[in-house]
Amino acid sequence: MTLVILSYNHPELTDRCVRSALAFCKASSLILVHNGSEKKWVTQHQNNFPDIEHLILDTNRGYSGGANAGLAHGFERSSWVLFLTNDCQLLNEPSPPDQIGFFAPLIWARKVGRVDSLGGALTLFNGHLRHLKNYPEDFREHSELFYIPGTAFWMHKQIFADSKGFDETLGTYWEDVDLSLRAKKLGIFLGAHAQTKVLHGIGKTCHSNSFYTTYLFQRNRKRVCLAHAKNKFERSLIRFFLSLSWIRLAFKKVQKRQWEGLATLARAIRDQ
Repeated sequence: MTLVILSYNHPELTDRCVRSALAFCKASSLILVHNGSEKKWVTQHQNNFPDIEHLILDTNRGYSGGANAGLAHGFERSSWVLFLTNDCQLLNEPSPPDQIGFFAPLIWARKVGRVDSLGGALTLFNGHLRHLKNYPEDFREHSELFYIPGTAFWMHKQIFADSKGFDETLGTYWEDVDLSLRAKKLGIFLGAHAQTKVLHGIGKTCHSNSFYTTYLFQRNRKRVCLAHAKNKFERSLIRFFLSLSWIRLAFKKVQKRQWEGLATLARAIRDQ
């Protein structure tokens, strides 16, 4: 197996993530993807971790582009990749699933004992996402429609080849949902691999940036839901319920006098 870590600046998070991985994995099995990070941080990590491989991307390609680059490189080495974003920490020795597929590990939220995610559920008609936190009950209940969150996952080489990876036109947000839905249409198995345990912090790159949290999230929400609708009626239903949610969101922004955020939302709704 190969462990791929996707990093963009925030050296303290990357340092912690890499050290957690080295506690359980050989340095030769790690690839650290520098997704357009500042040169000083790339140099610092190269000096701190000279025995791991550093894949340096000159520009930030968004989550989708950075993840695809890391996965493609990882699959040149092995059939399985365990993928982590740099705000994660690996908590135990990883072992790949025993069947080909696309898998969500057990992700703890900030501290062990509170589940952040064991996969995700999607209600397509209104574009509602939620993380599954009860295993295995949630998986039995939502077995027909769920996705693998991009925070951390196991992927087999064949899945990457068949699905062509993440859609890089989406950039960041909803790319994991889109890939999961495309994979399901190809008959690829999506499941949980709770034997691998990860601790997840806060995604600092996107957390407070309205370009990500409003524009890309809402634009990609619309794109992905409409792209995976089965027919004209479903697309009409999706447009109706998305419109209701946007009206509520716009009203909140008006109440808070968030005019720039309101303009960002309008742009997301308008852009195709």
